[in-house]
Amino acid sequence: MFEYFSFKKMISSLLIKLLHLIGLLSITIYGFYQIFNGELVQGLLTILVGNLIWRILCEGMIIIFSIHERLVSIEVNSQSGYDPRRSQF
Repeated sequence: MFEYFSFKKMISSLLIKLLHLIGLLSITIYGFYQIFNGELVQGLLTILVGNLIWRILCEGMIIIFSIHERLVSIEVNSQSGYDPRRSQF
């Protein structure tokens, strides 16, 4: 529990996945709204291209936070004296 308050454990990827789902539903509903209002091509483009762009943006945010988690892991391992060149399989 203390890890959350000291920002050692990140909840950003979970939050981004939730926002992705909300955005996905919103974009799809808006696309169907456009289709039913007579804008077939624009509605289909909104559903296809809009969801694709939204997915790419969310993946980019997750990648940024994944890089942070890996850098923290490298820092922890370097402070503990871990040397990957000496590890044996």
